[in-house]
Amino acid sequence: MANLTDEDAYQYSEQHICYELDMLQWSTIALLKIIPDTNGTDPNLIFCKNALLETFAIHSRNLI
Repeated sequence: MANLTDEDAYQYSEQHICYELDMLQWSTIALLKIIPDTNGTDPNLIFCKNALLETFAIHSRNLI
């Protein structure tokens, strides 16, 4: 990847930003669906919520 042309680098960046935005959107939607069902007692829901929060945070950070 060290020898990319400017055009190749631009296309790669465009694809990467679209991926990051998609992941951010999907993790947000999933969180909004799971949070109302989480009462804090089901370990599986807690695990899923934590994983989605981490996914949201990572992809948010990648967009900064």
